[in-house]
Amino acid sequence: MNGKAIIIHCKKLNENDAFVKLLSSDGQIIRGFCKSALSRKNSQICQISNLVDFAWQGRENSLGLLKIQNIKSYSSLILHSKIATLSTLSIIEILNSLIDENHTYKHLYTHLLDFLSIAIQHNQNDICFEYIKLELAFLVTTGYHTISQIKQENTSNINLLSRIFSKYNKPFPSSRNILENIIVKTLENNNLNATITSID
Repeated sequence: MNGKAIIIHCKKLNENDAFVKLLSSDGQIIRGFCKSALSRKNSQICQISNLVDFAWQGRENSLGLLKIQNIKSYSSLILHSKIATLSTLSIIEILNSLIDENHTYKHLYTHLLDFLSIAIQHNQNDICFEYIKLELAFLVTTGYHTISQIKQENTSNINLLSRIFSKYNKPFPSSRNILENIIVKTLENNNLNATITSID
């Protein structure tokens, strides 16, 4: 199996090797052992949010062996912007906490990639607005909510997310709590609110 993907998790196993999790362009979660991922040569490739080409080999439902090559280093491009870094960290933490690795999430890769393209421009207003839309897209794509349910509840994203994390007894991402203050302040300054019911 091979294709394009975004790195959403990287766990150090030893000095050079890592366990890596990807969100592929067709919406699959790809997991694998990545040899030499943390070596001096490859350490800048194996970073959360980077876009990579991957090749996976293994038996179905097994961990498998994963090879990656860098396409675009989003991690280095968002590094010097607090809002870009915080929002990217937040959505990645949410993804890793709530996605079912056995499911395929159509369009989630595209939504995330579109957001990263906005994040690297370091415009706080655009990042906050696109981030809220990304969370809504995540909630709808993963089946936690429908657009009609979101419109009916007419509440902020953080309230919707808090209920889901509470329901499944999972710790709420600290980065998302910090981000909320920035989002609310930014949207208030632009005469908006934190309740957006369209992901178009």
